[in-house]
Amino acid sequence: MKKTTLVRIGASLMATLPLLSTTAIVSAADDTPASSTNADGAPTSSDATFKVDNSNLSASDNSGKLILEKVPTFDFGSISSSEIYNGFEGKSALVSSDLGIADTRLGSNNWSLGVSLNKFSKGGDAKTTLTGAELSLAANSNGWPVAISSTVNDDNQPVVLAQSDGTKHGDFSYAFTGSPNTLTLGANNMAILNQDDQYKATLTWTLASSGPVTPAL
Repeated sequence: MKKTTLVRIGASLMATLPLLSTTAIVSAADDTPASSTNADGAPTSSDATFKVDNSNLSASDNSGKLILEKVPTFDFGSISSSEIYNGFEGKSALVSSDLGIADTRLGSNNWSLGVSLNKFSKGGDAKTTLTGAELSLAANSNGWPVAISSTVNDDNQPVVLAQSDGTKHGDFSYAFTGSPNTLTLGANNMAILNQDDQYKATLTWTLASSGPVTPAL
C-alpha cells in the first residue's frame, strides 16, 4: 500500500510541471510589447551664438567695407516741345531719395564720390537722342564733407562730387531734397518729338578709395 501511494504522488507532480511551465511562457509573452519606438520622433532645435569684441582692433587695421548704399533719381516732370527745340535752363527736379554712403573701415582710408551722365534718349538712334544736357547737383550732408555742389554734362565723363580725407567713418547721408538740382538743355531743333515720349538719361555713381573699390551704381 505504501508503494502504490508513492507512485500516485509522483505521477501527480509530473502532470503538474508542464502546466506550470506553459503558464509562465504565456505570461511573459503578454508583458512584452509588439514593437518599440522613440518617445516622440519630433525634431528639436537649438542655437549657436557669439558676440563681437572689437577691443583688440587698432587704428592701423584695414577692415570693414565702403559701400554706396543708395542713390537718388531726378524727375523733371513734363517739358514742352518748344522748350526742347529751343533749349532751356534751370528746370527743377523732384528728387526721390538721399544718397547714402557707409564707411565701416578703420584706419585712414579716404574715398571720393563721382558721377557721370549720358545723353537723354527715348531710343538709341540720333533722332531720338537729345544733346547739350547739363545737370546741376547740390546736397547737404550730416558728415564730412558737409555739402555737394557740382555740374555734370552729358558727355559721360565722371565728375568728383565729394571727397573724404579718411579721418571720419560711419554713415554719410547727402540730402538733395530742398537744394537747387536743375537741368539745362541746349537747342535740339531737329528732334522728333511725340506726345508723352519718355526721355531718360543714366547717372552712374562711383566710389573710389585708396582701400577697397566698390562697384559703380
